[in-house]
Amino acid sequence: MDITALSAPVTLMGASSPASDTVELHEMQMDGDMMQMRHVDEIHVEVGETTTMRPGGGLHLMLIGLAEPLKEGERFPLTLTFAEQGDVDIEVWVQSAQEGSEAAEGHHHH
Repeated sequence: MDITALSAPVTLMGASSPASDTVELHEMQMDGDMMQMRHVDEIHVEVGETTTMRPGGGLHLMLIGLAEPLKEGERFPLTLTFAEQGDVDIEVWVQSAQEGSEAAEGHHHH
């Protein structure tokens, strides 16, 4: 999923989905020679920039407490909460981490 700030900066504050109890914003970072995953409070995107979230690395959404196991190819609703415009409802599809890292499909523009 890509988030592009077209005419003003945007800040993703959180997300939710009926597919899980909680959705958290996470980032993968190198800490010495170890890859570490950490929770982030928000994701800020400057005007003219695009932030890419993909399974398996970098910035991503972590679904915690799944209602049922997700199967590759399935779709489910996701609500993104932005500081500037509130909730935005989208539909996302389940991809493998490998496929998600290579794909450039789901886009969300502001």
